[in-house]
Amino acid sequence: MDLKNKNIVFIILIVVFLINFRAGAQDIIINEIMSSNQETIQDEDSDFNDWLELKNVGEEELNLSGYYLSDKTDKLTSWQFDPNKDFIIPPGGYLLIWADEEPGEGKLHTNFKLSSSGEMIILTEPDGVSIVNQVKFPQIMTDVSFGRKLNKPSKWVYFISPTPERKNNLGISSYYWTEKIKFLAENKIIISLFLISFFIILVLLFSYYKTNKKLEFSTSIA
Repeated sequence: MDLKNKNIVFIILIVVFLINFRAGAQDIIINEIMSSNQETIQDEDSDFNDWLELKNVGEEELNLSGYYLSDKTDKLTSWQFDPNKDFIIPPGGYLLIWADEEPGEGKLHTNFKLSSSGEMIILTEPDGVSIVNQVKFPQIMTDVSFGRKLNKPSKWVYFISPTPERKNNLGISSYYWTEKIKFLAENKIIISLFLISFFIILVLLFSYYKTNKKLEFSTSIA
């Protein structure tokens, strides 16, 4: 094989490698976000902090060493996964990152927080330019997460029962109904008392109705 043919083969191999590398990178997605965490899940220091979850939807394990996360479109390299350490996500696996502005607390703690009123989250390749995945999330209530719908990953929904590092559930698409259902879930005692009171009133009304019917019947006979 002459030098010219060797160079062509070398170039083809490089192109194939880059295509496969890019395909692997695109298998990492931002899967779930919580921008106001008060009692859902604690980090290693028992703090309740903002968090986001990445998921490997591919068939090969992937290493996020050197990748970047950011909440700013004009600064994609805000925070980097340590390029000297491995961050392996197995096929179908998850990785939880704490967005708490406390990078000193551990290798999975970013230097930025998430806004509960909504903002962008961007995952970028080690070149600092190629965006792997990005999500613009809306306002999220406290201890409610926002993530991909279980049977339709392209659709994002609210989770009253967040699922960090676990399979997402069905979720609720409407902020309005999420708020109402969350209220009911958090006020079980009040709702229970209301239902009990309503049931007692129904029983009393039924008893009153039956008593009146008996009196009318007795009067008509007399």
